[in-house]
Amino acid sequence: MAMIGQIYVEKLSPKPTPANPPLPIIFIAGAAQTGTNFLDTPDGRPGWASYFISKGHTVYLSDQPARGRSFWFPGQGSIGYIGSPNSVSDIFTDVANNDNQWPQAKLHTQWPGTGRIGDSTFDAFYKSQMQFQTDRFISEEQNAQAYSALVDLVGDCYIISHSQAGAYGIFSQTL
Repeated sequence: MAMIGQIYVEKLSPKPTPANPPLPIIFIAGAAQTGTNFLDTPDGRPGWASYFISKGHTVYLSDQPARGRSFWFPGQGSIGYIGSPNSVSDIFTDVANNDNQWPQAKLHTQWPGTGRIGDSTFDAFYKSQMQFQTDRFISEEQNAQAYSALVDLVGDCYIISHSQAGAYGIFSQTL
């Protein structure tokens, strides 16, 4: 017997706790990401977790099922990775120079550094990429169940999700 579909969750709270604290926040990272990417940015600046803790929120940083600190049980779908450094650059960090794969790419100018392998910020980002469940049906079912259970435990809260995890914030509210 094995437990599957569980998520790793790290709770961080402001010290001291405010007298009237704002609602807690659950963070759900996108594909190949973990809750750790909300701690700081790849170039070392404080991340969203620090910002919201400084505003009095308790934050919950999570790793989706079969990702990072959440165990993958062999036989439950397949594990994959995000791709080569060049494909990650083209999709995420240097899209302005990705041979015009989409018209809006030239507007993406926020990434610090070159966004290419060999740049220290890109290298830190690429090293943070994790394995993930490639079967989207398994991923969606396990995430919907896990995050609904987390919301049941936390109670009223905000959910901040991005990229591949965008829909899981909605699932958590509707189940």
